[in-house]
Amino acid sequence: MRSSRGGRPPTRWRSASDDAASLVPPPELDALTDASSLETVDPTVAHVDEAARVWYVPSFLDADAEAAVAKCCARLRAKKKMKPDKSFALGRVAAMVPVVDDAYAVFSGARVCERLRALTGYGNHLRCGDFPIEARLYLPGARMAWHRDVRLYETPQLELIFTVANDSDARTQWKGSDGAARSIRPEPNSVLLFRADGAWHRVVPATKGERTIVKALYCPDGSLAKTPAFGECLEEAPWRR
Repeated sequence: MRSSRGGRPPTRWRSASDDAASLVPPPELDALTDASSLETVDPTVAHVDEAARVWYVPSFLDADAEAAVAKCCARLRAKKKMKPDKSFALGRVAAMVPVVDDAYAVFSGARVCERLRALTGYGNHLRCGDFPIEARLYLPGARMAWHRDVRLYETPQLELIFTVANDSDARTQWKGSDGAARSIRPEPNSVLLFRADGAWHRVVPATKGERTIVKALYCPDGSLAKTPAFGECLEEAPWRR
């Protein structure tokens, strides 16, 4: 979901296809989140919506793994590795997690993959994808409009959002399989999972505070066969500039 630069023609995945059409959110989404029926999800309790392919899990990592991830994000920020993200997100900065870092080992390792298999029921073939793991920082005002995660692999990937630290009032909202809109302020050491081409979701901007996350992609069937979107997103990632 990145804008083209220098007048470059849109790539095939941005053409008049089913994928491109899915980037246009249904008009009722804003009405749902403005309604009194908007449900606030308790961030201390797990939430599972199998039909929508949305999961929320608090207390996801053990203390050592959590500390390794926090140390990596602090180092990337201190070394000014985080660059402005020019994609669908506005006001966000991001950096690539080095493959030699302990944080990379956490998210690509057997323990996290096994937990995700048990949580989602995808079986023994689920594995961390080969798209780089990213550390992201949401400052006050940073936001993402309604969207569905673009499919980067032929089999829709799972997108894991691990909250490292959060003292902001930003919220993540999504549409559940029952048609209701839900909203959460994710706690540190929690995970939100969305399947690509799945539930509509957005990030409502904070008026104060910051939220640091790590994003990693997982392939449910072990295949790494890619869509055209994979190359474009990789080429235009902020840490490539």
